[in-house]
Amino acid sequence: MKLFPDLQERGKDGEASLEYSGKPDKDGNVFFSATLDYDPEKGMVFIDYYKAVRVLQEPATQGDPEAQFGLAAIFLDAPGSIHNPEMAVAWLLKVAATGHASAQFRLGDCFASGTGVAQNFARAVKFYKKSAAQNHSGGQFGLGICYANGTGVKQNLKTAKLWLEKSAAQGNDFAKHNLEMLGAT
Repeated sequence: MKLFPDLQERGKDGEASLEYSGKPDKDGNVFFSATLDYDPEKGMVFIDYYKAVRVLQEPATQGDPEAQFGLAAIFLDAPGSIHNPEMAVAWLLKVAATGHASAQFRLGDCFASGTGVAQNFARAVKFYKKSAAQNHSGGQFGLGICYANGTGVKQNLKTAKLWLEKSAAQGNDFAKHNLEMLGAT
């Protein structure tokens, strides 16, 4: 997952703070970064997810779908006390309702794994289908895996291969690997 497109960096005294722009990158996705600091003792850059939440909170509550997706991604992926899968799912449901393909894909993953919600493969398939219909490689992959395993849908290897091939054609290495396992390459 990309974490650094389309934010404007403004820095002073070794700190780069970020302003959320809400503009999609060349692939149509908007993700976010957070405040980056250089630690001279450790020589590393770290991400301040709490500051990213503060930056994204206002546009998200005003209905900006990319800010909503950004908050969801933080709550799903960030380590420590900010990790809050239930809050992530709440934001994902809100933004997925607008037709946001990446949010629909992430919801599919949440329902498939039981992250932030009760595991429900039928709902996972529902969200993977919505995402896949928009040519989202992750949604195509998730849908292909569901058909391959018969989770949430009746097992259908022909349909599984179709969706995995679409995902693989977009460069998804997991889809390519699963096609090899199915003997489709």
